[in-house]
Amino acid sequence: MILLLRFVILLINQWPGTPDWAEEPPPEPGEKTPEQHWWRNMEKTLWLLHPRYPFLAGANGRLFLQSILRPIIGNFNLLNELERSRANGGPAPVMLEALYYWYAEEGRRPLEGWAPKTHFANVYEYFNALVQYLFEEHPVPPVVARLWWYYPHAQLPFAPGQEPSRHPVEVLRLYFYLTQGGGLRAAPFLRWELSQGAVAYFYEAPRELSIQQAYWYAIFRTAGLPGQVVLEIKSMPSAYTHTAFWRDLIRLWLKDKEAQAWPEAVGIAIRQLEWLKFGVPHEAYVDNEELASKYAAEPELQLRGRSWASLLRYLEEEIGLREFPLPAGMAPEYSLTDTEGQHYRIVFIGSEQGLIQEGKMMAHCVGNEDYRDQARAGHASFWSLRQEQPNGRHKRLLTVQTAGHELLEAAGLANREVTPAEWEILNDWLATRPALVEVV
Repeated sequence: MILLLRFVILLINQWPGTPDWAEEPPPEPGEKTPEQHWWRNMEKTLWLLHPRYPFLAGANGRLFLQSILRPIIGNFNLLNELERSRANGGPAPVMLEALYYWYAEEGRRPLEGWAPKTHFANVYEYFNALVQYLFEEHPVPPVVARLWWYYPHAQLPFAPGQEPSRHPVEVLRLYFYLTQGGGLRAAPFLRWELSQGAVAYFYEAPRELSIQQAYWYAIFRTAGLPGQVVLEIKSMPSAYTHTAFWRDLIRLWLKDKEAQAWPEAVGIAIRQLEWLKFGVPHEAYVDNEELASKYAAEPELQLRGRSWASLLRYLEEEIGLREFPLPAGMAPEYSLTDTEGQHYRIVFIGSEQGLIQEGKMMAHCVGNEDYRDQARAGHASFWSLRQEQPNGRHKRLLTVQTAGHELLEAAGLANREVTPAEWEILNDWLATRPALVEVV
């Protein structure tokens, strides 16, 4: 520490226009200033900070910095935290400048009265508390308060015809509107549908969500979905529209007691339906040439009269929404008949939804993320052996995993072993496959 202090003093002495106080000797070991840092007074601090924080120059900057430094308690040192964030490319310096700018524009309370009584673990906790004190005359949802620090990721539903803004001034309009007592349902520059109940859920949405995610958190909570389940849904709708359709989807899922063990399947269905019904592209589909022909192919698709299971069958089997590459030379489905005249189908499982459904119906782990990653990358393909029933439906018998032309694994319900009769069917199927299959 002593060597660091001497080095700083040496730099100061070499600086053009160095003030007289720069020639003072460094403090003795163990000596602490009232601010508990190595700058000897506020004038020195401002002089040293000016090249890095030029907006703090002048009387207003001096007053601002003095006010936010004065009340700090415990071991927290704002200046050290700022320098550490600046050196690491962190956002703290930008946060400081935003605070300084917006206090002059929107400040609600006198800065001189800022006197927190809590200890802060880091600069972000400190700035969050300071923002609440200076601006929040009325409570603000955590996800909106987060716009201060993460505005580049915000997608606010501004008036029709306008693109969602990423500009911090535009994004913070919502924040300051709410600090003045404005209502989420009545904001004149926003375009979304929020009931009174949904507003309450919007306020409880975890702060790590984006505005868009918080909106759908509120919509799905009003549809009856538990909060923890909503947070497990990885894909939310990409716009603030079609809320009635998505509520109906949630209700389908809630009516299916078995489906409720797989909440992540809701997000996959949302992604598929956005592609199929509303024409919203997703990375999982855009490189799939065969699937591209299905783009916005069912705009009249409705959920009324369907169950969750029938919807999944429709998407997977009738529409053929495939996210996974089909091995070259292979058809997505094979029909086989055994020596006794019994008919079977071997169906390619081409999507995350299909694998999750297969794992649920067969009571094994093929729906897990590891298997889905293998299928998506083309390292393996998965198939379902099904037996035709008298009522025209098909009973699932086996789940089969292959790589190229090689069968890796096959398992029945709850991982039971394959029967000799089933091995005969599989061998007949494997004989129809190309001599060499590369997954494309």
